[in-house]
Amino acid sequence: MRFRNAVLGVLSLVAAASSTGAAIDFEGSVPVGWSESGGGSLSISADHYRLGSESLRWNWQGGDVLTATGVTIDSSKVLNFYQHTCDLWLYSDTATAGDVLTVEFLDGGGAVQWRFEVRLNFAGWRHLLRSYKYDMEKVGGGTDLQTVRFIAPATGTGGLFLDDVEWVRSRQTRRRDRAMPDIAGYYGN
Repeated sequence: MRFRNAVLGVLSLVAAASSTGAAIDFEGSVPVGWSESGGGSLSISADHYRLGSESLRWNWQGGDVLTATGVTIDSSKVLNFYQHTCDLWLYSDTATAGDVLTVEFLDGGGAVQWRFEVRLNFAGWRHLLRSYKYDMEKVGGGTDLQTVRFIAPATGTGGLFLDDVEWVRSRQTRRRDRAMPDIAGYYGN
């Protein structure tokens, strides 16, 4: 009985630590520093959400860029063996074969350090887990990350929702799927 209670206590602490992370849940208004360049729009929506009761809605047009400046990404965790995972949820209004969303992480000077792509060949929610260390394209490889860019496909239009975003968190098993076929996966570490 003591062992069971000890295990339950440890699990409770782990769950509490996980739930108190720096997740962005987009309640109420578009966060300061988040902007859209191009013909699209940003808004808060209750149509689809994962955390809380709202998410960030991005209606994009070909070539648009959603930029988040002044983001808080702990540089000591980006390549840390026990951290190194970017975790966010993305909802797509419609599946579009061939369309790719590019996500880039930039340093304070505006230079891209890390990048990954997501195929938009799905409708509904997709859990995007990417390791900086193992799954992203190392462009500069720096860890002082201050800006994140989401680059829409070059042509077309669409609607995406973002929610429950953690720029860096404890590592998790990442699995390949149709949207992210280039995942290395936890067991390959």
